[in-house]
Amino acid sequence: MDLKVRTLLKITMMNKAYRNTSILPNPQKIEKTVVKLKEVYQQFNTLNFILDELIAQIDAEIQNSPLTIYHLKKSRKAQSV
Repeated sequence: MDLKVRTLLKITMMNKAYRNTSILPNPQKIEKTVVKLKEVYQQFNTLNFILDELIAQIDAEIQNSPLTIYHLKKSRKAQSV
């Protein structure tokens, strides 16, 4: 049997042995991870809220800018002609 075939057989046997063992994670580690994930989730929600507010403020500024008002009036005149 050549080296490649033996290596493949060893890898296959190790994979089967690994899949057959059940590794149960540490419950405290799971709880700690869940707490951290909830904190990160809350931080992302807060960041999304802040970004939504910022986008709304910028949109209001754009709508009230003299250049936007000028272009809106110009396009309305062109449409009415």
